[in-house]
Amino acid sequence: MNSDPERISELLDEGISSLNEAINLINKLGIDSKTDAVATLASAIGNILYSRTFLPVNPDDPHDELPEPDLDLTEEQQKKVDLLTHEQLENIDRRIIASSSTQWRKVARIVGATMQEDKIGGIPDIFYSQRVRKLVEDGRLESEGNLDYMGRSEVRLPDTLKS
Repeated sequence: MNSDPERISELLDEGISSLNEAINLINKLGIDSKTDAVATLASAIGNILYSRTFLPVNPDDPHDELPEPDLDLTEEQQKKVDLLTHEQLENIDRRIIASSSTQWRKVARIVGATMQEDKIGGIPDIFYSQRVRKLVEDGRLESEGNLDYMGRSEVRLPDTLKS
């Protein structure tokens, strides 16, 4: 088996593209099980994105560098986020905590799992990453790594919340 990181990255990109096409086709169907199918595909996409974080970074290759930090919300995205109620924010935070573990987990994985359950729609992953940061600031999660990079940072439940 070829373990060339460039080829692995290409395969992951192809997988993401195929899964996105599948989601678009399912969304056009209008069947009752559409939500379950999309959730399953979203989980697969999250797992692919998570697996990309294990690819090595080659400092000698100008094309293989650390990604840019997570972007800020656009003005349009911020307007959608501003419409969220206090109850919706609490539900998002609860789902983030529920997706967390006593073991370290990538923030991207937590964000993906939380977005799967989101019934609001139109709220970008960046916002969920911001909520993770807020939960870390509040002491409800512990972090490792730079939270400006959701794919390169991890969180876990603090000792006081471990069961």
